[in-house]
Amino acid sequence: MAEMDAAILKKAEERTQNRFRYTDKDHIVIEELVRLCVSREYAALSGENDAVYFAGPSKPEDNVIHLEQKDEPFDLAGKKIMLPSLPIIFTQIVSLMGNSNSSANDFAEVIRMDPPLAARLLKLVNSSFYGLRHRVDTVSSAVSVVGTKALYSLVLSMSVIKTFKDIPENFVTLPSFWSHSIACGVIAKRIAEYKKIPETERFFVAGLLHDIGRLVIFNYLPFRAKEAFEMSWENDEPLHQSEKKVLEHDHAKFGGLLLKFWKLSDILVDMVMFHHLPGRARHRKEVSVIHFADIITNGMQIGSSGERFVPPLNFDAWKYIELPVQYFEKLFEIVGKEVSEVTRIITPSKNKPGKI
Repeated sequence: MAEMDAAILKKAEERTQNRFRYTDKDHIVIEELVRLCVSREYAALSGENDAVYFAGPSKPEDNVIHLEQKDEPFDLAGKKIMLPSLPIIFTQIVSLMGNSNSSANDFAEVIRMDPPLAARLLKLVNSSFYGLRHRVDTVSSAVSVVGTKALYSLVLSMSVIKTFKDIPENFVTLPSFWSHSIACGVIAKRIAEYKKIPETERFFVAGLLHDIGRLVIFNYLPFRAKEAFEMSWENDEPLHQSEKKVLEHDHAKFGGLLLKFWKLSDILVDMVMFHHLPGRARHRKEVSVIHFADIITNGMQIGSSGERFVPPLNFDAWKYIELPVQYFEKLFEIVGKEVSEVTRIITPSKNKPGKI
């Protein structure tokens, strides 16, 4: 093993410690995550890491955000913000889900109406995300293999990405945002699999959507978004705390309300709305998985939704998870490769990730 460069190692340690500044670094879980993240940071800084990796968000003045007027008054409860609707194909899938007589061919027929979606679905089913032993060559076979609930989750994921494909990139780039979101989803799914929690695709979807409220804020309230970003940098505080000061609600609340507007399941709404406050959720075990997956994702710094710091670990939430710390190293190894593959498959071509 080559000797580590002391200067690069010091920089990696400083950057990692700064990201984890709001966590309890004496906790055994955080201590191990910091150790692994320092190694990952060192590999990235020294050019050894080929995984998807983005540096954190830049200061607002570095982004040159030219916003000169204020947002219109908004009222979340009154839905004065015109929230986006999901593509019609997702509505058709939901309709089939509600019909007990629907067959795999019925689902396949709907999906084939959107050739790009069908192609991405087949690629994903044949990827390491599922790890199937035999290749699946038709959409109907894919439906039969993964099941309709998993299909619903995958179509929802791709539909959301398509819905937000034209968001202005004043605050974060879409490749960075979706890499962060997909990483959280992949990690959440892997944790759920390890804990033998059923229907693991819903954890992937919840991870993918956990910061979707930020895109709502960026798109519909850009001036308040800028104010929150500037406050976060000036006060050196987590962005979600600044969001609450500026908007009265953070991105998690916005995201949860968007999912309610889309009439998604209560448990999915819970996993998004309370991923920073798992103790307030009704489905605490499921929300705790997303809470911890978000911590790992921010620590690994795969992409960015605008946050510079790792959220603090909720110790009550950890009691629902209690993964052996020895598992984290294996998880880190899986995640880097899997996120790269899934991101290439399910995001539009202009949103493909890059390398530092």
